[in-house]
Amino acid sequence: MPDPMWGSPLDDRDPTTVGPYTVLRVLGQGGMGRVYLARGLGTRLYAVKVIRPHLADEDGFRARFIREASAARVVSAAFTAPVVEVSPPDAELLWMAVAFVAAPPLDTLIERAGILPPGGVWWVAAGIAEALLSFHGAELVHRDLKPANVLVTTDGPRVIDFGIVKALDAVSTTSTHVMGTSGYMAPEHIRGAAGPASDVFALGAVMVFAATGHAPFEGPSAGDVLAQTLYRPPNLSGLPGELADMVGRCLAKETEARPSLSQIFEEFGHHRDRTFTPHAAASWLPATALAVIEDFGSPSSMTPTAPFQPPATTRPIAADLQERARAAQAL
Repeated sequence: MPDPMWGSPLDDRDPTTVGPYTVLRVLGQGGMGRVYLARGLGTRLYAVKVIRPHLADEDGFRARFIREASAARVVSAAFTAPVVEVSPPDAELLWMAVAFVAAPPLDTLIERAGILPPGGVWWVAAGIAEALLSFHGAELVHRDLKPANVLVTTDGPRVIDFGIVKALDAVSTTSTHVMGTSGYMAPEHIRGAAGPASDVFALGAVMVFAATGHAPFEGPSAGDVLAQTLYRPPNLSGLPGELADMVGRCLAKETEARPSLSQIFEEFGHHRDRTFTPHAAASWLPATALAVIEDFGSPSSMTPTAPFQPPATTRPIAADLQERARAAQAL
């Protein structure tokens, strides 16, 4: 049974090792690959993302993935779960290992604790903006900023899952698919030209979600959501008035109308200066949210209910992932 932090047990198609890492659980999967909870040579835990073989076979993808994922390693660990290791260029499979952070994603936090008050939204937004400043300074653009990619710890949010989306965009150019998440992608990103301002747009969308529980653009299908993003104003129902101005500017259709990260910090400063203990999560987040965060990091929550049982199979992981890809395409 899936666990919010520990994921799902392995099945007989999952590998027992990826590079030097021992695979323990399945944390998640998507169109780009499968993410495993793994143990290093010692006792530390890592999230190891394995890229699907059909993506790795695209022209130029392998070199670009290695370059972008390696560049992501320079971003400060204060703002993200740091990239620890990247697969060798000649490896059969492409993978990246990221330090495992025992903290709830923002979407899980909102689901369990409810929406955040305006102060909590500002606290999360300022932490994300600081992370983006670090990313952009390293000439990286996240391109898939969304609630699921923001881990909320008591010392601030950690933005994860960057360093590979830009490489995936190179593949999408030839496959006519744009890599990202509908509802959080900027108009220029949908059109295939994402840049730093696109991350600011996504930040505004994340602020809407944190404050209201819904994305600013929704619809019955991804196509409907993308069309709304391109041509319709965002749905800001339920958004507190003190957030509306900044969020509305972040969600501007034109990149030049969006605020810079420095302007976001300046606005946050007005709220921070009114807070008695400005750097403590307890000053910004409600007790229900703090309880969820504490539960994720507690020893009882971090202890699996049953010992990990490695699968008996020794089938090559490439064959396993190719089989999964064929099954997904058939569906």
